Amino acid sequence: RTSKGAWCELGHDARLSLEALKTQGPDAFSALFLTPLPAPLKFDLILVVEVEGGDGEEGEYAAQEAAVGEVLARAWTDRARLIRVQHRPEPVVAAATPPPIHVMVTVDAEAATRQVDKGPAADSSDPAECEEFRRFWGEKAELRRFRDATLCESTIWQTPPNLRHLIMPQMARYALARHLPPPSEGDASAWGVVTMQSSVGAVEATDGEADVAAETRAVQSATQALSKKLRNLAQCPLTVTSAQVASSANRGCCVPPLAPHALAGAAIESTTLASKRVPRCLDPIEMVLTLEGSGKWPEEEEAIERTKTSFLLVIARGLMSEHGLYSVASADWLDVLVDGYAFRLRIHYDRNQEESPAPHPASGGELALTVAHHASLAPMYTQFPAYSATVRGAKRWVAAHMFSPHLHPEAVELLVASTFLTPPTLAPPANASAGLLRFLHLLTDHPWAQFPLIVDPAQELGFSDKARVHHSFDAARKSAAGGPAMFLSTASDPCSTCWTHENPSKMVLSRLLRYARRSSELLQNLMLPTPNSHDEPPDAATLFETPLDCYDVLIHLSRELGPSHSEGGTKGDKKRKRAGGAGGRA
Repeated sequence: RTSKGAWCELGHDARLSLEALKTQGPDAFSALFLTPLPAPLKFDLILVVEVEGGDGEEGEYAAQEAAVGEVLARAWTDRARLIRVQHRPEPVVAAATPPPIHVMVTVDAEAATRQVDKGPAADSSDPAECEEFRRFWGEKAELRRFRDATLCESTIWQTPPNLRHLIMPQMARYALARHLPPPSEGDASAWGVVTMQSSVGAVEATDGEADVAAETRAVQSATQALSKKLRNLAQCPLTVTSAQVASSANRGCCVPPLAPHALAGAAIESTTLASKRVPRCLDPIEMVLTLEGSGKWPEEEEAIERTKTSFLLVIARGLMSEHGLYSVASADWLDVLVDGYAFRLRIHYDRNQEESPAPHPASGGELALTVAHHASLAPMYTQFPAYSATVRGAKRWVAAHMFSPHLHPEAVELLVASTFLTPPTLAPPANASAGLLRFLHLLTDHPWAQFPLIVDPAQELGFSDKARVHHSFDAARKSAAGGPAMFLSTASDPCSTCWTHENPSKMVLSRLLRYARRSSELLQNLMLPTPNSHDEPPDAATLFETPLDCYDVLIHLSRELGPSHSEGGTKGDKKRKRAGGAGGRA
């Protein structure tokens, strides 16, 4: 039998495939025909619905699946782009415990976290619409006047910002309990929903109670305020023409999310300070300044650097005298405290970029690359609602398994960006759990030894540019050193000379892939449990726990005495398992 959901899935996949053929042509062949896509990779949300009761007649399973799918489609409306109820084979004999129903959903990321659903207007010409809306939602339905002065039936799902990824499972749980309740005793033919499990939450919970969107907006607001003050400084001999951000905090990818700090002048109540752990050190927000052109810059490199320092001192005096902002100058940068945040200002001079055609993180050319990196990835924060949460989850996973010294944070952001842009046969992930699974799958599935990974969010690279990237990759592989083990190419760094030039090494990359493969299997089991499995369900916390039995000496440090929050730790991770974590023994 072919269900309605199966036909919808077929049409959805066909549309994505046609779009891939139009945009990528022959390059889409591998993604279309040679890449297997298990269900957890294709869908954003998976519900495991346990049913009970029924007389075991032929066709009953199909009726149950259709009923569950119909209730959920009506409850979610435009939040779900595709609802696929997995087919269960009819039993030869009546089963005492029927297998669970797997509901797999492709989610609209923007609509999924909506807190208010607008129903029919109270003065609708068809009163039956309002009556049907109230019948379906029961006590959740209420009349509400909206900003456009319309009075409509509505449902409200009041949820804290850090838990809005749970709104759709919450709606499903309420609708199924109302319309498909557990059967009453004595009614042998009746059936109903007993329990429901959701696939989201394992990765999203790592942010704790932080409202990341609000904190990101506060950082962006402070950045704009400081940028305006810098451009209007009267004491600076050369006008500041641009103040470009180069920090992950401005694109929502900072781990942990950056919050205003009392040491930087933030107005924080003493009760708030006592209720949460405040880092002892301030993480600076990098900002790169460009001055107006002048022919009086010196020629020597050392003289240029001293001139930059002189400008920083002038800017420090101007910020203090004109705006009352406290700052500390050093030879290479200027730290400014604004609205609870510490900003680290550096001056970029074009001649440095001209003399460093292949910038490296250890050289001054990293400034230009960092600014270009932010400019290319910042739009993804608004274009893909789940991007920043996925990056934070990926960075925590990398840190939890102790790969942070080997994998640059910017490299993690580029890898996650690739999962949202490719493959063309998949819609972008709509939540952090689905995004992290795509990130782990990319690590393990991409042939790093044979092909580069090209990440081009702004579509700046043409066919000839990509051909040159492949030529550079082939030349690097034929060299004595073999080139970077992880060849990440972007429009600003086509030859992978910055973020992955030296790290990870081939040995570390091999270990990283083993950990990613084990974590991917664990996350897939969390999202889609094996039917009729008697094993204990895996614990989501083990995704961010690494096995320690391969070490001879363990030194335990007090988290309370650390200078800042831990990247890899989770809220309840006070004791790490000695073995059996997500990485397995590698």
